[in-house]
Amino acid sequence: MANRIILGLAGLVAVAIGAAQLLAPAAFHEASGLPAVHDPGALGEIRAVGAAILGIGGVITAGVFRPGLSRLSALLGTGFYLAFGAGRALGVAVDGVPPGSLLGAMAAEIVLGLACAYVLARTRVPVAA
Repeated sequence: MANRIILGLAGLVAVAIGAAQLLAPAAFHEASGLPAVHDPGALGEIRAVGAAILGIGGVITAGVFRPGLSRLSALLGTGFYLAFGAGRALGVAVDGVPPGSLLGAMAAEIVLGLACAYVLARTRVPVAA
């Protein structure tokens, strides 16, 4: 039951973030405390990342409903969230401290990544091909 809750939360967070970036990239960018973006190229890049996050979130969420996908979902969630958290941590070290909302995002990503790693460690079902 805990595995399903963790994967469900991790998946829904990614789906929500991805959808927001895909459908409202300028508003999403500004809500993060970053300067407004109006350049079509930059908006397209934000949308592209949003689409990828939305897709990964869908696969993570699928592990809640299809037990054969739970290990794959946990593996994706672990890599996805810890990579984002590590990238933000590197940014803090190299570029300086970002707005507080992005520090909160970093903390949430690390927590969700570790939670998915917990599910991965507890899941004995082989990765579905």
